[in-house]
Amino acid sequence: MPLYQPRVPSLGPVSPRARLILLVLAAGSAAVIGLVLGPHSITELRSTVAAAGVSAPVVLLAAWLVLVPLLVSGSLLAAGTGVVLGPAVGLAVALPGATLGAGIAFLAARTAAGDAARRLAGRRLRLVEERLVRRPVLGVALLRVAPGVPAGPLAYAAGLTRVRLRDFLAGMALGGAPRIFVYAALGGTAADPGSPLGLTALGVFALLTIVGLAAGWRARRRFGSRLTRVAARASARPVASAR
Repeated sequence: MPLYQPRVPSLGPVSPRARLILLVLAAGSAAVIGLVLGPHSITELRSTVAAAGVSAPVVLLAAWLVLVPLLVSGSLLAAGTGVVLGPAVGLAVALPGATLGAGIAFLAARTAAGDAARRLAGRRLRLVEERLVRRPVLGVALLRVAPGVPAGPLAYAAGLTRVRLRDFLAGMALGGAPRIFVYAALGGTAADPGSPLGLTALGVFALLTIVGLAAGWRARRRFGSRLTRVAARASARPVASAR
């Protein structure tokens, strides 16, 4: 089955390297804007949204759509959403907000750089992309669950691959739901961290950390062995042709 080839908008004579540089500069500028203008604490986020009253869920959803592409911490946003709206409503707002915000960053990367990364990538990166595209929903979900992988940079990077938008969104929602639950629940139970919900969130956080580390270790072993086989086949070809 052939791999999906996304339609990439033409940027005329701009070279792939220049397109990647422009994307990096744009993402860096977005991060600076988010750092300067975005909320720096849960208290600041709560005070900003408090004036919205009953419209707070809509305001927070819009904030997710803007702040995720600006690389503002999703953990901070999820915890703040839980503090303002409570754990249940906070999760209902944060999960679609995080997923759609990541989709905006994904489309921005695909529009700005398209297939530039694939043209410049070496064999190792092409193998990584191939593995991701073969099972995109599961691959994106595992990356989203993995510790230390923020949603914003992951979305920009995924936009440079051949992953379909729908598969990317599904993977982000699947992998993001447990993490967003954890932070929304911890934010919503900040006044009573020893509550059953707060303790459950801590348990889920520990489980996610273990699962993410185990999945990363297994993926590295499998990918390393495959890369070794590919290199061995490539080195054997000159010998076979010489014969």
